[in-house]
Amino acid sequence: FAPNPQSPKSRRDPSFARRQAWSRLGESLDRWEEHQRLELVEAFLLIAPPDDPRLANLLATTNHPCHGALMQALASSPAPGVMRLLVDLLHDSRTPQHVLELIAGRTDRRFLGHLLHAVGSPTTLRVLRNMQRLDRVAWLQADRDVILALDGKAQAAAVELAMATALGRSDVYALLADVLRQGAPEGREASCHALAEFPGPWADSLVLKAFEDRDVAVRAAAAAQLRRRSVVDAISRLEKLLDAPEPALRQAARTALSDFNFSRFASNFVEMTPEERAATGAIVGKVDQAAAEGIVRELASPSPTQRERAMEMAVCVGLVDCVVGPISQILDDPTEDMALRCAAARALGESQNPESRESLEKAAADYPPGLRTVAEEALQKQNANARGQLT
Repeated sequence: FAPNPQSPKSRRDPSFARRQAWSRLGESLDRWEEHQRLELVEAFLLIAPPDDPRLANLLATTNHPCHGALMQALASSPAPGVMRLLVDLLHDSRTPQHVLELIAGRTDRRFLGHLLHAVGSPTTLRVLRNMQRLDRVAWLQADRDVILALDGKAQAAAVELAMATALGRSDVYALLADVLRQGAPEGREASCHALAEFPGPWADSLVLKAFEDRDVAVRAAAAAQLRRRSVVDAISRLEKLLDAPEPALRQAARTALSDFNFSRFASNFVEMTPEERAATGAIVGKVDQAAAEGIVRELASPSPTQRERAMEMAVCVGLVDCVVGPISQILDDPTEDMALRCAAARALGESQNPESRESLEKAAADYPPGLRTVAEEALQKQNANARGQLT
């Protein structure tokens, strides 16, 4: 049933020959009982488009004579065209349940590699909705080893599909645990993110292990969960990451510690002990990138008490260098309250900005004795801090 090679239309349009072959092959499947040739079934699957009405009818009609052979070919054929067809069917919301179960039952590595790379991660809502219809998936349950043999992109897709299924939580958890222990970096990262849906000590232990992972992205994914899991030393662990050389880790720590912001710090500052101010301020200065702006606003207040508190907060958050200008203006202004000017001198003692040193040297030389003494002590502190940085 090949098309006539002498046909002008056939020579002009290669797709015409394909349509002709597809039509003839479809007709042959209706005569399955006469020939029972499995190669004709596979040939039909290789060229049939996924939206072909004849294919849809054959898949849906379980009592059709050719239905069993068709399902056998879909379940076992290594042909790329057949595998592409199965991927297309997984994207189709009209695909019969028994076809989805067939896809869930194939565990050959070649097919799973093709399937998982084709659906990708993040995958489409149609695929996820079809996966929701499945409560058994062989390659996510008993045959997980084939997933671990694939690359990271395929593993990440497998994790996303697993989270969408109706599998038991224990099966999904077992997959995540296996990928975290033995998977590629992308798979481990996806598994760590997915663990956010699993409370309890088992998941806690996996997240803590992931926090020590050699891959930065996996560690960042784990860092995001430490506080939600009430890990005892979560804040101190995250605080160390604020100084990590890797931007992804610093950002993950800032996000996890986002409640350490300047607004909240300023609201609670008066009630805090000196120790609490120092400990909390050290985190706020690294987490809230708008903290310096907040201090500048406080320094512009007409209230001397509020401005003095702003300088104390600047010291606690380690951002005196960022607000040297407004503090130096207070120190240099003879109309300001003397106690406020002394507070400004003490704050500038924490700075290494040349502008701060210039203001302190001027105060130590020309200003009233009380302020002069404070300025001299501040200069000594600057010198001591500079020597400490050198050593």
